[in-house]
Order: sequence, then structure tokens, then C-alpha cells
Amino acid sequence: MSTNITRARVERAAQIRRRWRQQSEPVPFKDGSLLAVFYLLVTSVFSVISLLVANFLVHGEGKSTIGYVICINLLLLCVSALAARLLLGQLAPFVLKRNSRISLLCVIITLTNILQTTTLVVAVRFASNHPHFLPPGLTSGFLGESLPFLMPFLFAPALATMLVSRGAGIAIGVSMAIQNLFFVPKETVLPILVIGTIVCVSLPWLLRTVYRRSNLLEIFTLVGCFQLVGVLLHILLRCHTPHASVPTFAFAKADVILTFGSIIIDAFATLAIMPVLEYLFGTSSNIRLRFFEDSNLPLLKQLKEQAPGTYTHSLNVAELASDAAEAIGANRMLARVGSLYHDIGKLANPQMFIENLPRDSVNPQDGKKGLESALIIRSHVNDGLAFGKDLPSSIKNIIATHHGNGLIYTCWKKAEKEELELAEKNGCTPSRIDKNSFRYTGGRPDTAEAAIVMMADSIEAASHSWGNVSLSNIEHKVTEIIDGKISDGLLNEAPISLPQILELKRIFVERIASMMHRRIDYKMPPPEVPQSMDNTTVLLKPSAPLERVP
Repeated sequence: MSTNITRARVERAAQIRRRWRQQSEPVPFKDGSLLAVFYLLVTSVFSVISLLVANFLVHGEGKSTIGYVICINLLLLCVSALAARLLLGQLAPFVLKRNSRISLLCVIITLTNILQTTTLVVAVRFASNHPHFLPPGLTSGFLGESLPFLMPFLFAPALATMLVSRGAGIAIGVSMAIQNLFFVPKETVLPILVIGTIVCVSLPWLLRTVYRRSNLLEIFTLVGCFQLVGVLLHILLRCHTPHASVPTFAFAKADVILTFGSIIIDAFATLAIMPVLEYLFGTSSNIRLRFFEDSNLPLLKQLKEQAPGTYTHSLNVAELASDAAEAIGANRMLARVGSLYHDIGKLANPQMFIENLPRDSVNPQDGKKGLESALIIRSHVNDGLAFGKDLPSSIKNIIATHHGNGLIYTCWKKAEKEELELAEKNGCTPSRIDKNSFRYTGGRPDTAEAAIVMMADSIEAASHSWGNVSLSNIEHKVTEIIDGKISDGLLNEAPISLPQILELKRIFVERIASMMHRRIDYKMPPPEVPQSMDNTTVLLKPSAPLERVP
């Protein structure tokens, strides 16, 4: 299928990305600096523990002075905070505008420091008390060289990706890869940097398809196998600089065991901490969102039974929004689940919305005044928040903003017509109708997923009145709807660029065109009439009831 909105147009639009960014609202550094300041303050508390670990467990007592370790750790801390700030500004700038997300990332980093320090201290204590568990030839005195492979490399980037965004996962992964050098002796600096790079690049990309806890364990195992590249690099380095008293095979065996031990620690820690952070910070992972996708849940089941037209509309919007979100790199699952619940408020009065009535029914809004109709229509947003009070905050945000503060145009025009007729009847000048009385009371969408649901909702609802139109007409109408929302300022707070808007238009045109495809008019043949042997019609129904034979 070919449309006028081609990928070439999207690529040409990318050339004016810089100009568009200059015209849009910039991200002030003072907002983003909260990450660096809070990061340094909180992490400095746990840097004391890292100093002890680095000095006595890794570097070895007497090999480095405490002043040297303090300077190195503070330098790594500043570089780590600066890297996180710069990467977030490029990959996830919307995070820097929300203090709750910045605080969430800082909590993740703090928990990672606690987990790292606790893991290493416990491992050293265990190796000292139970040396018979170590590989043959490796003593607890030389364990410090392999010990960094036990660190939870996956914990921070996994939580940041699943609870914030893929860009945040990459930024925090790079930050923690730098900070991991707190615990690393010079023999394993290069292997640990390689592992940190592999994790921060591969893990956020692989987690985009994780919707179940079992999938999370599979991804962790896969990335753990990628970590063996760092183990192999360590073995090669050991072959060039062999230790006189410890064979290289002992280090290799310890590295592999500790690597898969870190995977187990990461998996259990992530699954245990993630629900707590979801509750405290009002965010949702795809694992939690998938639970609310089930159509057998009471709220969706009630919508399907009491407002079938709204339920069908929500399903269509979910298909449009999920495909559009995937096309621009937004959260597909959040867009889909948010679409399923965006009109849940119509349960309060389903018979007042024409999609829930039979085809030949009269529009229930026809006999009402314009302002009264507007009050009824826009009330479904607040009713939706009431019905969905137990839903995750990310879904409630979509319910509240799926119309933004947009104008209910038909009701406004209806009220103007009523005022004009009344003025003509009384022979006076018609008064001006205030547009603000006919606007929705929700805020503007501030996430890409909420903006996508807003556009998909309007396009899907309008498409039912288009009839059998051509592909060029569909493109014109889709463009008109989206441009109208842009001109009304409804997308001003959404983190969507101009090239992404063009890509969304293309996706919406293709999906709407496929949903409105023509079908062959299947005509049923006339029913065959049974005939008797003498070519006379047989009566299929007896003229009188049969008598029962005694």
C-alpha cells in the first residue's frame, strides 16, 4: 500500500529537527541538575562503604593510600553523574522535567550501591569462612580479582528501563558501568568495562518485549551469556600475565560461577524491588500493565456488557495506538492498555452515547441544549477517573488527558445556533458564547503514549462517518485531525518531534485504510424448495396436528 506520506518525507523532515528543537521549549539545565546534585549527595553516603571495600577487599591493604582511593572514587562519581545527566538529556529529556522520575532513578542507583556492597562483603566473608567452596587452586586471598564478576550489572539498567524508559536504562547503565570501577582492581578494569558496555546497550533493547516475569528471567540469562565475553577477555589477559601460584583455569572457573551468580542475584532483586518502586512512585512496568489487558477483568467485562459500542471503539483505538507507539519507539503496551480504559467513564451513562445504541436509534443529544450536551459528554473523563481509581497512575493519566482541554466543537456550534435563533426571536443581538464552557477539563498529554491515544481516539471515532472514501481522502482527514490538535496546542507538552508526527500520520493512514477495506457483496442463493416425485410441492408443515396412535 502506498500513501503520499512516505518514509522519504519523514527523512526530509528529520533535516529540520534542529530548527524544531530551537523553536520548542528547551530543557533547562537547572531541572536536570537535580539529578546530579541529588545523585552526588545520596551516593556520597555509600561511597564511604565503597572506599572500605575498594581499599581492603579489592586493592589490598597497604597497596594504596586512603587519600588516593578517595580521589579516584570522587572522580569516578563525578564522571558517572555527568554521563547520566548528558545521556538523559539526549535519550530521555522528558525525564528531566519530572522530579518523581529523577528521584526514582536516584533511588535505583542508591539501591544498586547497597546491593553491590552487600554482595561483595557477604561473598568475601563466605569465601573466608568456607574456603573449600572455592575452585581448586584459588584461595580467598586471590578471590578479589574475580570478585567484581559477582556485581549486579543488570539490576540498575533493568529497573530504569522497565519503570522509566529505554533511554533512561541506557543512561543509568552507562553511569553504573563507570561507578562499578569503585570495586575493580587494575587486572579486571577492561573486562568489567566491556561487561558494563554490553549490559547497558543490549539489556534496554531486549527488555522492550518483556511482558511476563518468565520473559525477564530469559532475558537476564541471555545477557548473562553476553557477559561471558568479559570473562573470556579476562582469561586471555590472564594467559598473557599468568600468576605463579594460581592457575588460569581456576580464575576462569571462578569468573563463570560468579557471573551466573550475579544473574541470579539480579533476577531475584529486580522482581522483589520492582513492585515496591511501582507503588511508591506511581509507575508501571510492562509486566504489571499486561495484567490490566485481560478482558475478563471486572471493569473491562462491565464495559463490554453495558457499553458494547464503546468497548469496540476502545479495541480499535488500542490497535491503532499500539502500532503507532511501536513505530516511534514509545511504550506499545502502555498505549494499548491506556486505550482500553480511556473511555471507561462512559459506564456512568452509556445510553447517552450513540455508539452504544442500535443503528436506527435517535441521537440522545439531539433533544438537549448545546451546553447540556457538552456537560454530559465531558463528564465521562472525570467519571473515568472515578471508575479507574485502582488503575496504575500511567493509565489514569491517559484517561484524564485523552481529550486534553480540547473544544467540544459540535456542542459549541449547537449553542451558537441556539443563541442566534433566540436573538432573532426576541429581536436583539446574540450574545457571545464562551468557548471555555465547551472545553474538556483534562490536562494536556505530557507523555508520548497519552498523545498517541488522543490522536488515535479522534481518528477512529471520526472514521465511522467517512463512508467509502479513497486513500487520498483518508490521508487528508487524518492530517486535518492531527494538525487541528497541534494548532489548538494540545500537543505542546507531549515529547513528540515533528518527524515522529509525520510517521504517526503515515501509520494512522495505513491502519485506517486497512480497517475500511472493501469486501465482496456475498449474495446467498434462494432456498431450494423440496419437490415430490410427481413434481408437485411437498407441504413441509402439516395442516393438522398428528394424532397419537394408542
